Amino acid sequence: MIKKDVEFSEAIDGILFVTDMRNISSLGSMDLGWNEPVIMRGLMFQESAKNLGMILGPTKLYKGGV
Repeated sequence: MIKKDVEFSEAIDGILFVTDMRNISSLGSMDLGWNEPVIMRGLMFQESAKNLGMILGPTKLYKGGV
């Protein structure tokens, strides 16, 4: 992961959606080295057409990782 110093001139409302919704995404499940499927989901901000994707590893808090 790359860390960059970012300054924002104004606040922009947006939606951040972070979860471990394996096997229900339109992109499908993927195995990225954690030996279990993970999901890549896009984030769409209200005033912007840019997308930001996140790759999250499966959680071990519950049986089956869900």
